Amino acid sequence: MSNNQNYIAVAVGNQAFQESEPNNTLGNGGGNAWEANDSGIILNSGESAAFSGFLDSFNGYDLLGITTAAGITELSFMVKWTSGFNDINFELYSASDGTSIVYNSTDAGVDSEPIVPYSVTGLTAAQLYYIGVISWLDNNNNLDSIGLPYSILITAP
Repeated sequence: MSNNQNYIAVAVGNQAFQESEPNNTLGNGGGNAWEANDSGIILNSGESAAFSGFLDSFNGYDLLGITTAAGITELSFMVKWTSGFNDINFELYSASDGTSIVYNSTDAGVDSEPIVPYSVTGLTAAQLYYIGVISWLDNNNNLDSIGLPYSILITAP
């Protein structure tokens, strides 16, 4: 994995993904599907995908596509980092228009978002979703966190 803070690496089972282009220019308040990178990963029941990346400047985004398999209508997730601050917000977008937020976690968690693992239910099976990691940097008060690593675990129960 590169030390460039704009890139995300992902692995699931024997699959691996390296984001091809930085996409940290999406601004606050919604991602754009045309600027996301589709990992090509399809999560089946009982599978997990682990993503890792680096905190960007305030409100910088890492946005990545992942597809639910046939019959999968729920995803569980947790984002972790080790800055000691509330540095990340996490969003899940519907791929139908690329901007509809299915889940928005803005917990004030230190080193995790949401504070405890969370499951989003009622998803559409066999659909592409976009995972957005927003560098909140404790509301822009913790610039020392820029470049620190984070990881996401997404599971299809």
